[in-house]
Amino acid sequence: MPLKFGEKVKNQNDVIMRIILSLLLVLFAFKANAQDSKIIYILPDSVELLLFNKTTEDSVDCSKILYYLEKVKDDTMQITLIQFDKNKKTKSFASQLGMLTNRVVQIADKSYPLIFDYDFIFSTPNNKDIGTIGKREGYILKSMLLTHGYSIIFTLDGDFIRKGRGQ
Repeated sequence: MPLKFGEKVKNQNDVIMRIILSLLLVLFAFKANAQDSKIIYILPDSVELLLFNKTTEDSVDCSKILYYLEKVKDDTMQITLIQFDKNKKTKSFASQLGMLTNRVVQIADKSYPLIFDYDFIFSTPNNKDIGTIGKREGYILKSMLLTHGYSIIFTLDGDFIRKGRGQ
């Protein structure tokens, strides 16, 4: 029988049940919040406008886009538009990362999944077989991304160095 607010606890089991229920509610609240939280990345205006125009003029299906960002030099970045199919049975590692990430890049009024070069350097597509501490290097499966989509190489100030397909 549930206790009403302000009613005295009749036995120790009621106290334990209340504590457990309270903890479960708090844990579920944290889990829901963590999964819904997004880290939003804002590109320089010139880069955002160029990406927006590219997707608009090519009539790209926006639900099948992710962006790959990599550091070329200390002050130079490259961003590549990658198209993928969320419904495809066998997904590339890049599309798997894109569907799992909580990082997004804002382009106009839409946000798109964002993955980084170090996602391929430090992660593995086989998370079931990661070896043991001190014995991982040379053991775990690694993946590379060969970019051939539309890319922009730009400075952190938004100046273009190069733009086009397959940089």
